[in-house]
Amino acid sequence: MTRVALIVALWLWPVAVLGQTPGRHCLDSGHAKWVMHQLAVTQLNPGGVEVSARAGVCLPLVRDPRVLLTYTHVETGALANLSPAYLQLGGYAQITPLSPLQLRVELSGLGYWPLFFSRAGYFALSGYDADFRSSALPHEMAGTATGWNLNLIAVLRFRAPSEGAVRVFGLNLFSAERWSVGDADYYFNLRRDLPLARADWVVVNEGLLGVETRLSGELHLRLGVFDSVRWVPASDYVGNQVGILAMLWHPSPTGLLRDLQPFVRVGIHTHHAFRAGTVAVMVGSFVSYDLGDV
Repeated sequence: MTRVALIVALWLWPVAVLGQTPGRHCLDSGHAKWVMHQLAVTQLNPGGVEVSARAGVCLPLVRDPRVLLTYTHVETGALANLSPAYLQLGGYAQITPLSPLQLRVELSGLGYWPLFFSRAGYFALSGYDADFRSSALPHEMAGTATGWNLNLIAVLRFRAPSEGAVRVFGLNLFSAERWSVGDADYYFNLRRDLPLARADWVVVNEGLLGVETRLSGELHLRLGVFDSVRWVPASDYVGNQVGILAMLWHPSPTGLLRDLQPFVRVGIHTHHAFRAGTVAVMVGSFVSYDLGDV
């Protein structure tokens, strides 16, 4: 239902940056923490809404003052992704062996169900080349299905140390995703907005490059350009979107809240089965919660 590009990238971005003081392993703290992260997004073209959450325990990994080890940690817990037409529940394990590098595994079970509007629910397709426009997937054809999803994620990122008013930052996320949904030979994958075989791989790459400046106090503004790619190896289908991203970042708005980040993203589909040349808009907000020391 929703092609949520850069969700994981935005979710992981606050964790590891260069040029900070040591001991920032878990939510900017040197202590083991109970943590929760929450993200809500809505988007147009394609339309969709998703609320994601993960909650678990974060443990410092390498307690060393050197900058490449400042944010090292391990984190594990439960996750949930909810939209009006699907739910994913599962767990995750994450390790940051170096501040600029994060590795993550997610495994979840999922369910699809129909609603009263098009492209919502489980839709069996005739093949990879099937039409998946709204007009071809009316709500009367929607069904239910269950399945599972495995995500293998690697993230590289940096934020250059600077004494000036502006900092440069960059991020690249690579994800290999295994999906197994329903009993039809092919179906419409709601989260990635593309046709897949019943058991199939999707490769995702998200790139972001931008600048950051302090507005006042701890409030920062981030502006950047992004490139978002979806590739299905079995069919060689490629979806691509490029555009701009604007984000406010407050690292510690209250004692409980951390890394509050409302954002707006505007892009153009450069490669898509039928959306090439059209504009896509995403609006969302991310926040972490410090639930106390372990």
